[in-house]
Amino acid sequence: MTATTQDAIRPGDTAPSARPRPRRRVDVLGAVGGQGTQALLGLAGQIVAVRLLAPSDWGVYAVLYGVVVVFAALASGFVGDSLTVLDRGSADVRRGLLAWAAVWCVAAPAVAGVVIGASGALAPAEAALFALAAGAFAAEEVARRLLMAQLRFWRLVVVDLTGLGALLGTAGLLAVGGATGLLLPLAALGAGQSVALVTALALAGPRRAATASPSWATGHSGVRIVAAYGSLRAAQAVVRPSLLTVTRLLVVLFVGTVATGDLEAARVFVAPVLLLVGGLSTYLFATFAVAHAVPTRTLVRRADRAVLRLLVGALAVGAVAVLLAPVAGELVAGRPLDTLAVAGWAAYAVSVAAVTPYGSLAAVRGGQARVLAVRVADSFFSLAAAVAVLGVGAPPAAVPFALCAGSVLGGLLVRRVVTSLGDAAAVPGRPRPADLEPPPPTSDPDGRPLALTTRPAPDRGRADRSPETLTGETRP
Repeated sequence: MTATTQDAIRPGDTAPSARPRPRRRVDVLGAVGGQGTQALLGLAGQIVAVRLLAPSDWGVYAVLYGVVVVFAALASGFVGDSLTVLDRGSADVRRGLLAWAAVWCVAAPAVAGVVIGASGALAPAEAALFALAAGAFAAEEVARRLLMAQLRFWRLVVVDLTGLGALLGTAGLLAVGGATGLLLPLAALGAGQSVALVTALALAGPRRAATASPSWATGHSGVRIVAAYGSLRAAQAVVRPSLLTVTRLLVVLFVGTVATGDLEAARVFVAPVLLLVGGLSTYLFATFAVAHAVPTRTLVRRADRAVLRLLVGALAVGAVAVLLAPVAGELVAGRPLDTLAVAGWAAYAVSVAAVTPYGSLAAVRGGQARVLAVRVADSFFSLAAAVAVLGVGAPPAAVPFALCAGSVLGGLLVRRVVTSLGDAAAVPGRPRPADLEPPPPTSDPDGRPLALTTRPAPDRGRADRSPETLTGETRP
């Protein structure tokens, strides 16, 4: 990684040119496009399942898909967030990232497949395909995060469209060949994610040469370095998918698999809104990590603006989804959708939009432990509300509204956490903005100090510049 000529500007020099701003707008459009195609890929896979499976089988697949998403969230939080914030050019950190990727993308899905197959819940072939799909899904998510950390957002569109073609092609071939049951959607999901993974790795380009480990990390393995940061992020990332998975199981226990399938069909219809909210929050996380020299209060204002835009967008798209539910149900699920359930999931998407940008900011400012505590607490509150709704005999369509209560409460608390944070280091080796020194001129061939961040430390004279200028000056 090399610094641009902007890094040579000294205090008192003229302001940098406006060139980074157009490039940053293009990056935002690329992030939106990449999340849109990811939403399309996920929606296509679930439409294939809901159209080709019986309602009871669809309910089972919904639970399995929820487990797959949990594995992806673990890999994304533990490995994806770590490679964004930590110095992935360090030999120690790189070894730690690879080790944890093997755990969450290979070992954990394989163990889950064996356990599910041994329990008799799935046939051996179905359990093997589930493990393949879960592993490919998690690995592809990590590869996507690598492209995001490199700010190569437009390449995500190519990755997702390639995976979409493989998923639909596999599903078509299996359907023509007479495949039925859970084998078909699991095989299609695994094929689509595997092809997307290969494409993402190819587009990530050659690896940079590893550098010596930072002096502060002497005596610490890369596994411990990554675990110190990634464990909290993984725990936080898995809270919401786990909440949804447990909610599905509750609906199965209280009402049955058919009702679960109907509720899931409504969620699938609104799923693109949640994916877009989550994707834009991931983009914010990458840019917050780059702008580590910007005071926290400045980034809080930026997060406020992002939340406002996300709320407006989620409300607009959710309203359109509710209006189209009676007509689009036949296209998505092959049967009418419950309009109340669609409205509930749209409201839940709005509540998620109100909290995720603040959680992303807290993660790069050292507040991830407190945010995790808030997210766990509001998830238990949401589950309690869901149990109460089902316990009094309310229709399953009311469950998403119950989940909103905890999400909104958590959003208010997370913002309080963020506003209480100072400019302390988020990870070991990261200095406070006030303590940053100019990078040594001959520290390594790229002129980058051996620090645990993915960007060169800017000089004092740049600490008061805008986040847009700081985040637009360098490239991975």
